[in-house]
Amino acid sequence: MKYLELNDLARAVAIKAGCSLENAIRFLDTQDLYFDMIGVNTVSDDENVVTDKVVINDAEMMKYIIERTGMSENFARRLADSEWEYMKEQGIINSKGEFEPFTKKRFTNN
Repeated sequence: MKYLELNDLARAVAIKAGCSLENAIRFLDTQDLYFDMIGVNTVSDDENVVTDKVVINDAEMMKYIIERTGMSENFARRLADSEWEYMKEQGIINSKGEFEPFTKKRFTNN
């Protein structure tokens, strides 16, 4: 099973998207709240275990993120594309564009 540290993801997204770390964290944290809301995240001892195949409505997710962060659609899409690229590089998204089972650690102050 793969492991995703959201702090590392945020740093990579900020670099790839050419934005501040704060904006990357705001995007990813809001996205994670969306995943909580729709039941994608299974929470256990501060860790999220994502193992089931789920279909996420991208347009609905992006609307949720944009409404809550105030980001423009183009900016939010740039962050999402940067996130996708990083997750492919890490093997969390396979060559078919599907997520491999993974655990993720929520944001920490580090």
